[in-house]
Amino acid sequence: MSVKMKNSKNTLVAVLAASVYLITVLIYVSFLAAEYSGSTEACEKKFLNVKHSLNVALRTNKAGAKEFSEDFLSSVADEFESFSALQLVLNDKVIFSYPEENAVFNNGKSSLIKYWEETIETSDNESLTLKTDIFLLKPSSIFNKGRVAFIIILITTLFVLFYILFAPEKISTQVSYKEFDEEDNDLTHKNDESDDDAAVDADVADSNAAGDTGKADESSGEKSYDDFDLKKELVSEKDTVPEKNEHLEKIDKLYYEKLSHETDDSNSCDKDSKSDEKENKETPSGLFSPVTGFGWEEYMMPRLDSELVRAASCEQDISLFTVQIENINWSTDYGKAASKAIIETVQFNDLVFNYKNDGCSFVIQNLNTDKAIEKAEKLHQELTEIFDGFKMSFDIFIGISTRSLRLISGARLATESQEALVHAKEDKDSPIVAFRVNPEKYRNYLNSQTETLRNKTETE
Repeated sequence: MSVKMKNSKNTLVAVLAASVYLITVLIYVSFLAAEYSGSTEACEKKFLNVKHSLNVALRTNKAGAKEFSEDFLSSVADEFESFSALQLVLNDKVIFSYPEENAVFNNGKSSLIKYWEETIETSDNESLTLKTDIFLLKPSSIFNKGRVAFIIILITTLFVLFYILFAPEKISTQVSYKEFDEEDNDLTHKNDESDDDAAVDADVADSNAAGDTGKADESSGEKSYDDFDLKKELVSEKDTVPEKNEHLEKIDKLYYEKLSHETDDSNSCDKDSKSDEKENKETPSGLFSPVTGFGWEEYMMPRLDSELVRAASCEQDISLFTVQIENINWSTDYGKAASKAIIETVQFNDLVFNYKNDGCSFVIQNLNTDKAIEKAEKLHQELTEIFDGFKMSFDIFIGISTRSLRLISGARLATESQEALVHAKEDKDSPIVAFRVNPEKYRNYLNSQTETLRNKTETE
């Protein structure tokens, strides 16, 4: 069952929404601009129509009479929404005003209103002055067009909110990861049962090793199984945490010193018998490879185990990345640039280790599956850009596994990460693959393993 990242579709929805907003605003502004560009001639035409209506009313009625006002109003009633102000003045006396008695004329102060004034001589030799302020853009026109634009933007916004709240999580993208069940047959060794027992035994050993005593009697062994089933009992008292952390630091140093000496002795004693197997590999010397700057592959498992215990004691997540860049030569300029980018991503070179001849594995604390995938995407993009700069092309694959609040051994976490890498290589359209735990199945698995170990302890 595959689950693809949300980034691509989220970007598409965001671009579409932004496009609708932008197009709506542009159309709204363009319509208003088009109306404004021809408004001067339209306003002049309206003024001439009002003047004509005024002359018609003067022919049949005397200016200032009630019948005159009624005839004039009926002739211009349809045009009132176009006027900001309209006034008739007879011999310096206002006989009609719109708005009533409060007409204030613009006189060129606003670019959206045009002012006209003209005086007419009546048949009685009286002076009748017509004053008008006419809108170049009618408020009703601005409102109606704005309402349509608002409705479009509102519908688009509601669609985006609906998408954010109710869209499914399984969304397509170019770079994706896959979700595997805890009991996926592809993520287990051939000897599944023995590996599961080893994983539990390793976790129990890690819990016992964090204490002050090196021996475990029957009762302490049973308590370790309970700790395995209920992770929160691993650290029941706050003052035990510092002791574990100090102990882990000592373990790290002892691991490196022990492994370094063992590797040197092994290479000197078995040099002839193992020369064929390691002719393409560097001989471990010191803590870090002089070519890549990574820790040696042999040192990865001890450090991973100690980091898992540290994460469990702090109830934090931890992610293991396994990266393979097929056929890369680390000693070249582009290889050194790639290794430098990887170390900068992890920030601690003692948490990065060689993986075979063309890969690496690294550990990052306090990183869940989703954040690990984001980190992997950024690294994948950065490495691709580096190789493009050197005009080189490599297939980059990344497998990810996280602790997900489980109490598991480093061997099991490494197996999950490496199997995720295998799946990534099988589907080049999904170069980043993450192992996702099924909580229910894992809980059942813990219960079954706890019962099995208890039965073994009782029989012994």
